[in-house]
Amino acid sequence: MLKDNENLNIAYEYSNKNFSHGEIFDILKGDNGLLKPIAVLNLLTINTESEAELLLSHLTGVDGKIREVVSFKITELYPKCSRFLNSPELFADALCDVNPNVVRNILELLKNFEIKQELIMARVEEILNEVDTICSKFKKNREKSHALNIKLFNLYWCLEAIYIVVKETDERLNSILLRCSEMYDYTIREKVAKIAVKAKGAPEKLLQKLHDDDNYYVRRYLNC
Repeated sequence: MLKDNENLNIAYEYSNKNFSHGEIFDILKGDNGLLKPIAVLNLLTINTESEAELLLSHLTGVDGKIREVVSFKITELYPKCSRFLNSPELFADALCDVNPNVVRNILELLKNFEIKQELIMARVEEILNEVDTICSKFKKNREKSHALNIKLFNLYWCLEAIYIVVKETDERLNSILLRCSEMYDYTIREKVAKIAVKAKGAPEKLLQKLHDDDNYYVRRYLNC
């Protein structure tokens, strides 16, 4: 409790401080996880590749509050700092963050950042394989249900990313969409329907399956 109060006092003390450009990156180089999100919010520009690398290194593998602020700042700065903020693999990784605000920020970034559809499809295929593995063990160990929910959460947002970037389908994407159309979670099937309607070349078999889905929120995309 004393530690929490101390952290609150520190956060309050620095919340109104205007950090200089150099101070922000000095804080990012350090270990003070409490100050990092506060400092990043003060960041106005990226001037070098090394600055971009340091900022991007805090998009994954650190505390959730830091990841969230960094994802927001990357999206905010991208239009004027695009030549430095170019890390498609990292952005694809961030789509599988457990913090939905991080994912939403990355999805917003993808509206301007040209990421290859193949990169996101690779993430989706990994998730689907993990879902299959979990489901094969689920009857033996019900504790695995939490792991399954996390993977379905990741799948939901990765499919939204595909919806943002997709222009037309191909054999690989059609296979992914058909696999996802079998999911019991209707929100996954709903994402499939959005993609199938937007993209050119979705197979008739898939479109008919979605049209006959027992969930209204899936069918509505095919009935527009």
